[in-house]
Amino acid sequence: MLYKKILGLILLTTLSALLFISCDETTATEDPVPKPISNLMATSIDSATVSLKFDASPSEVEALFKEYVVEITPGTFNPIVIPKGTTIANISGLPEIKEYTFSIKAVFSNGKASVPVSVKWAPAHRYSFSIRVYEYASSRGSGLVFQDDDGQPRTLTAASNVKWDICLDTRNNVYEIGSPKASDYTDDKGNYNNNGQPARNLDIYKVVDNVDKLSDVFDSQGIDKNPNPLQRMVDFTNKTKGFVLFVKSYPPGNPAGNFAKVFVKANNGVILQGTAPDRYVELEVSYQKTPGLPYALTNKNNNPAPVIRKNLNAEVR
Repeated sequence: MLYKKILGLILLTTLSALLFISCDETTATEDPVPKPISNLMATSIDSATVSLKFDASPSEVEALFKEYVVEITPGTFNPIVIPKGTTIANISGLPEIKEYTFSIKAVFSNGKASVPVSVKWAPAHRYSFSIRVYEYASSRGSGLVFQDDDGQPRTLTAASNVKWDICLDTRNNVYEIGSPKASDYTDDKGNYNNNGQPARNLDIYKVVDNVDKLSDVFDSQGIDKNPNPLQRMVDFTNKTKGFVLFVKSYPPGNPAGNFAKVFVKANNGVILQGTAPDRYVELEVSYQKTPGLPYALTNKNNNPAPVIRKNLNAEVR
């Protein structure tokens, strides 16, 4: 009886060891899986193109690494391949201005793929021609409407300031661009001094300095995810590099507003170009014509931001 018990114990121990070895061998021979990318961001290139930027997968140094694959929803898009060693890619052929989810996976040659990393974004209109906004003393105007009746941006004089979405003020040797209601063109109620008409709202969500071109400015979230927007003027008197304003305008009859990025260019270390009284700033505008769409899916806020006036330090609604 004791012999049988000892024999049974030996057999049980042997079987357990074999099972352990078998499991260990199975684990050891599993196909490896690449690690995911990180810091996925996007920017709108034009009305049919979004550019994606990311940090490479740490697995890219491994011999098995093959490529990155982008999947787009909604819609019936074929997967898009991004070659190894590439971390910026333009996704074109998007048929209409709406939100898309872009998911990127790192892929090994064994067919294994990483966990996908995603960003929601939308293409936006990019006006390819030069936009110049002239100083107040010029006969050419001191403000810009992002989308006039013909769907195009237009520089407007003070006689048409009720349509300004953004304004330029170079008086008193202080150079500013920004929200008309926060400018010295208006009174403490946000009405223009020259005609008593109300100025339009323009929320400024953030300012990105030291920019060479608009396509360099990527983000991982919609414009309105930036907290505490203000209607204000941005002083560029001493700036020598270009900068980008993240804004929302409020055209008449559109309480949801339209988001935009406004690139104020610098030329050889100077932002205000030309000679008085026709000095100007040169702008590049990426404008979202779909109301309330801030380039990525976020909570919508249809209330204009508070107005900060540099002299009166008062809020205007």
